[in-house]
Amino acid sequence: MARKDGWSTCVASLRDVIDQQGKLGVIVMPNGPKRDAISILKPTPSELARPASLSRLHGTSRFPLHTDGAHWPEPPDFVLLELLAGKDSAATTLLPLAKLAHPSPVAEGLDHGVFLVGRGNSAFLATARTRKGLRYDSGCMTSLDGRARTVRDYVARIESHATEHRWAEPGQILVIDNRATIHGRGDASMSRDRVVGRLLLRMGP
Repeated sequence: MARKDGWSTCVASLRDVIDQQGKLGVIVMPNGPKRDAISILKPTPSELARPASLSRLHGTSRFPLHTDGAHWPEPPDFVLLELLAGKDSAATTLLPLAKLAHPSPVAEGLDHGVFLVGRGNSAFLATARTRKGLRYDSGCMTSLDGRARTVRDYVARIESHATEHRWAEPGQILVIDNRATIHGRGDASMSRDRVVGRLLLRMGP
């Protein structure tokens, strides 16, 4: 369903997915050396957040629409989110960007606009769309030409059309096709008890 619609929901746990990854035909992507595969995401004030993170840029306010792992050479195919605590907390916003009909300048910008991804020696050039899917995050991708700026402005303009996924109960998993759908977070200034687990997956060989 996530491949078809851009996202879907199910009742399970991220630990179940890790245990069944072979049967599901996916590979769990590590978050880094010696880190648990499941990231714990909480609303964090800017001054307490990690450098270069969305929390450092936006604090507990709204997160703009993006794909996860856009700063990696190979972003994850799927993002799985599980509400661990904080019923009726800030929504996750979703927009199936790859499935929309775009004006010609936007389509050209997605395919040919040049972005600088990351900073320093690890930075590289990329487009927002390739045959493998989308890569987009205004926090780590800098527009280098007019076509890329067209994409940046377009995404900002259509953010109001995103669907809100409301977290009614802990224990629900939101499955996001990370190469087709951009997602964000609503204002979490009043949702400090919100705790979300995140798992990043790549399709198996």
